[in-house]
Amino acid sequence: MDEVFAALDAAKLPLDIVSKADSDRRPPEDRPELSRLFEDAHETKERRCRSGICWTLIHSANIVSGRSQAARAEFRRLHADADAELCISVFTEAEVRVGIANHALSQSQRSAIEGLFANLEILPWGSAEAQIYGEARAKLQAKEIGFSQIYLLIGVRAASSGAVLITHDRYFDAIAEAADIDATVDWAIDL
Repeated sequence: MDEVFAALDAAKLPLDIVSKADSDRRPPEDRPELSRLFEDAHETKERRCRSGICWTLIHSANIVSGRSQAARAEFRRLHADADAELCISVFTEAEVRVGIANHALSQSQRSAIEGLFANLEILPWGSAEAQIYGEARAKLQAKEIGFSQIYLLIGVRAASSGAVLITHDRYFDAIAEAADIDATVDWAIDL
């Protein structure tokens, strides 16, 4: 994995490789509708493991772009943990690929990103996720909470696999509760 990150660093990818259109980085106090949703929610949930492997679903452009060195360091640490399984959803892959298409990236930059994808399991989406999606979307709509469709799809994938969701984006707060995601963690503590 060291060579993958060396290639990503050398590629000097744009910090905005993933679109900011769906991001909501306002602090929680500026979003009272989310505060109401979480008044009685648990701060963290116990991590579930599948077959002894703890799944960690990554949704963080900060790891790809290198914008957060703290996120990259935590990724490397967990990648070395034999009990951890790092993965992304097919929708996170799609988001990064939109970023690739929107930027004039060189072949070496594209190869660096492909190298990262080759070292991660990319989780598909199916009927189990569709069921969770329907229930979670209905909960969010009933509470009149705005959400990003693609983020809901990513969050649902984390919920269906029992994964801890790694993200710096505040949109996942509401989605985590509605979709019953075990936990969300922000590795980008240096941003």
